[in-house]
Amino acid sequence: MKYRAHLDLATSSLAHQMKLVARLKELGATSADIGQGDVPWIVMADPEGNVLCVLEPRAIYQDTGRIAGVVVSCADPRTMARFWKEAMDWTVHEVTDDLARLGSAAGVGPYLEFIRVPDITVWTRIHLDLRPYLRDDQAAEVARLRSLGAVDADVGKGACRGWCSSTPRATSSASSRRADASAWEGLRWQSGCLQPGNDTSGC
Repeated sequence: MKYRAHLDLATSSLAHQMKLVARLKELGATSADIGQGDVPWIVMADPEGNVLCVLEPRAIYQDTGRIAGVVVSCADPRTMARFWKEAMDWTVHEVTDDLARLGSAAGVGPYLEFIRVPDITVWTRIHLDLRPYLRDDQAAEVARLRSLGAVDADVGKGACRGWCSSTPRATSSASSRRADASAWEGLRWQSGCLQPGNDTSGC
């Protein structure tokens, strides 16, 4: 099964990795086979089938907190890195034809990673909520994102007070696909929302 996005969870030791896997299973997670083969990380699915990976210890993720990265499958990591670097004012730590890794300019929190996966057929329910810097104008930020290639997206936002868009690689089906009114069911990852001012309530 090809998926659009998943979370990587960081661990500090192999023992910690096994302990975290056991805890996740107690909470309702299950083992998952997405064609990963023989790898040192453990692939699981949460109670609704969303994919997550419990990583073996890696130095690069030692300061990210429990969530090491939000990992997104895409057709062109370089294009995605250019867009999201400018959109979020983040630092590109690595970029190749197969992988792009971005991190907060402040050096805190998880990475945002793009991995090249051709012919993605399954779309999961993840999107990013962006917030303008303090005292920045939402309308001006929307205009800036449009200048980077974002386009307006109809995601069935209803009473959402923000502005929703799709990234440059989004297709017409991405911008017109509707989401479940209560849980954004079926929303393609490329969509994101820009919240007004300091609103942190989400869409």
